[in-house]
Amino acid sequence: MKKVLFVFAAVAALLLASCSNASGGSSSTADGGGGTGTQPGTGQPESEQIDPALTVPLTLEAIDAGAVVTFCNKAEGAVTYKVNGGEAQTIASGETKAITLANAGDKVAFYGDNDHYSVWDMSKGIDNCSNISCSSDCYIYGNIMSLIKSDGFAKLTELLHGAEFTNLFKGNIHIKNKDDADLLLPAKKLGQWNAYYGLFEGCSGLTKAPTLPATEIFGCCYERMFADCANLTVAPALPAVTMADYCYKEMFKGCAKLAKAPALPATVMSIYCYYGMFDGCSNLVSAPELPATTLAEKCYNSMFKECINLTTAPALQATTLAKECYCLMFSGCAKLESITCLATDITPQHCVADWTKGVAAAGTFTRAVQMHDWLIGSSSGIPNGWEVKGGQEPTGAPLTLEAVSSAATVTFVNKAAGPVWYKINGGEKQTIASGETKEIALAAAGDKVAFYGNNPTYCTQNGQSNIACSAPCYVYGNIMSLVSSSDYDYAKKLFSNHTFSTLFQGNANIKNKDGEDLRLPATTLTRMCYGAMFDGCSGLTKAPELPATKLDDIFYEDMFEIWSSLTTAPSLQVSTLV
Repeated sequence: MKKVLFVFAAVAALLLASCSNASGGSSSTADGGGGTGTQPGTGQPESEQIDPALTVPLTLEAIDAGAVVTFCNKAEGAVTYKVNGGEAQTIASGETKAITLANAGDKVAFYGDNDHYSVWDMSKGIDNCSNISCSSDCYIYGNIMSLIKSDGFAKLTELLHGAEFTNLFKGNIHIKNKDDADLLLPAKKLGQWNAYYGLFEGCSGLTKAPTLPATEIFGCCYERMFADCANLTVAPALPAVTMADYCYKEMFKGCAKLAKAPALPATVMSIYCYYGMFDGCSNLVSAPELPATTLAEKCYNSMFKECINLTTAPALQATTLAKECYCLMFSGCAKLESITCLATDITPQHCVADWTKGVAAAGTFTRAVQMHDWLIGSSSGIPNGWEVKGGQEPTGAPLTLEAVSSAATVTFVNKAAGPVWYKINGGEKQTIASGETKEIALAAAGDKVAFYGNNPTYCTQNGQSNIACSAPCYVYGNIMSLVSSSDYDYAKKLFSNHTFSTLFQGNANIKNKDGEDLRLPATTLTRMCYGAMFDGCSGLTKAPELPATKLDDIFYEDMFEIWSSLTTAPSLQVSTLV
């Protein structure tokens, strides 16, 4: 009898459960849990467990009594809210509602069934944005998706309309993180433009960013999301490996307390994707790795601008650059003293314009072995005064002066923007600072001094550099050692006007040495690059070869003027005169 009753009870239970399921009997919960089954935009399998934290609606909680939370509703539909879990009240479309939280700990929760809370007008830009502000400090937590779907928001993992939460908390300096309750932005797919654009811009009370789990992102999705969050110290992980246009543009700009940047795993860039991302993050000391090898217009433009405590740049792996891709990238990084850039093509427009402006006065620049087109001594190239590594080691002699028959003093007046280095008889490297005049003693016949530098020109607004000798000296070696100290054998291009103008002007004591030529190997010249270079050098009998094949300006003006002893003129390889 007991067995029969047990079977009957089991069958009855099964029938009851079946009826309940058939009629939708699993009712929606008040906390956003929703019913069973998969709904559009959820991305959730029917049986997946819901994290209880996701069932908490977007909530603001007064830290002190009397806080007023103001919701300006620009959505197409109404928003509802509950104070302390009480009766639902309505904020109509176009209405602004001030909600008073009378006591500390009072809270207001928001719900909506709107697929976006701002209007994107392509002709006007962002316009008509909803906004939530607070009159005094409030904790913020809960699931922001309660604004998209009031019932069942805990399962939502996709934002597909665009401009869903653009500027929603912009300028709200009073929202703060709560230790035991997180603000949740659970969308894993962002399907259209501007999903979180400017969402927390200027929210200086936030110290920790919410988790951002999206792996599918769209244009401008995170642009300026945390810009000017002056007290933000913890950034979220950014797991997306496929970029979108403008996706991280200025995301953390002005976050002065951000101590660590998130990993950035993408290898293919989109236009403006990292533009200004960490601009003004003055507490950042190290940069994330940047593994990308395929770049796009302005992808890294201004990325670390004004990161004044950054000491080491990420290795830049791309060999071919894009328009303005590195422009201003490290501008204002006053402590930056190491850069590795493996580019072999820097011809795209403004690709490295002012990218090292204002970096440390001394540092190390590592370049690709075969790359000889860098402008050295410039903020739009290799910084002035930096050591250059990675080039092909030269085998020929640098610019050298050698005492002929007795002691001689070689005087170098350095008017270049950066230092010049010299070695006596191959010894220790010594420095002639910018603006300094150095007298170098060659004690005996055969003693020699070799010169090196990384300056694009030796004739500047500060004056004209000059090399003089007190007694006869042979002059020979490669003049390009003054322009590219580490691989002058391979340097064939001049970058600045007046590069060597008047460098030996009036030096009647320099002489040619048999078997050791003075070399001027540049094939790409600049205006007045050799102007009056050997003016008055009456000791020279043979001019150096001049291999440039195209002249389109005044390259050689007065180069050999007043050479009374000149017997051999240079062979000019020019094929084009302009």
